[in-house]
Amino acid sequence: MSAKSETLSIMEACAYIEDLLGHKPNPATVYRWTDTGLLASFSIGRRRFTTRTAVREMLEAFNAPKPAPQAEAEPSAKRGTRKAKGVKR
Repeated sequence: MSAKSETLSIMEACAYIEDLLGHKPNPATVYRWTDTGLLASFSIGRRRFTTRTAVREMLEAFNAPKPAPQAEAEPSAKRGTRKAKGVKR
């Protein structure tokens, strides 16, 4: 039995996410997640890599419960009363 490598290329990360969630994201999306810092990554030369742990942590953060939205103040009575340009009423 061979041990799976912790290090994943962008394409391998797509396949790993498919194994976890059941759908495969576009490789450009995974690259964007690494580029914006949502998904931890490192580069060797021009190639970008991530880890299985980083993918799991990112997915857990995506699925974390969100705080309940705060009740909004009553909208202003003047809201939406401005006439749009060129519209006859």
